Amino acid sequence: MNVAELGPVMKSLVRAIETHPDAGWIDATSDGQLNSKRWLIERLGENGRFLGSILVVGGWVGVLPLFLLTQLPNLCRRVATIDIDVDSARAADVLLRKFVMDDLRAFSGLADAFELNYTEARFDRIREDGTRRPVRFRPDTIITTSWEHLSDPSAWFALIPEGKLVCIQANTAPELNGHISCPSDLTDLENATPFSERLCLEEQTFGFYRRLMTIGVK
Repeated sequence: MNVAELGPVMKSLVRAIETHPDAGWIDATSDGQLNSKRWLIERLGENGRFLGSILVVGGWVGVLPLFLLTQLPNLCRRVATIDIDVDSARAADVLLRKFVMDDLRAFSGLADAFELNYTEARFDRIREDGTRRPVRFRPDTIITTSWEHLSDPSAWFALIPEGKLVCIQANTAPELNGHISCPSDLTDLENATPFSERLCLEEQTFGFYRRLMTIGVK
């Protein structure tokens, strides 16, 4: 992130925390969360593939879209982040304000991951004031770092059309709150994600848990 971007981003972060103090900022900005997102950004940058319009599924408060647009600006056209939690989606809209104001280069919305058409997703965009507006979004790249929170991740993966670039991170700690679908290891995650072309299959240790990541073309 360059100096010119730092001011508006920090201002948006402070405002997002002030207006949505209960949105989980301590967890969202923990070393494990930030380092796992940097790891994803690094691999996408090394690959160099144009990501086009990106849909982040389970984007929480918008940290990953912020990283994508500030660290890989030449690879991203637009980023939409969706969540089922209203407060998280509104907080994301505040955090991403710089890009929201830039002709909606980024925005947040409310949606159930299992009810979307991933060829042309239709969902409600939510503004920071809580008002909603229906939008259509045609993703080229689909990302989730919330695999372990999905009720049936293999069924979700099956919804994604062939040819889409898909990036997945999964946590291996089922004892943590909301972790209902943790893969046991990389082989488990690989079997659940039958890509036509697999670009990445790696793991890293963050504290007491492992983070698994795979990237590929469906």
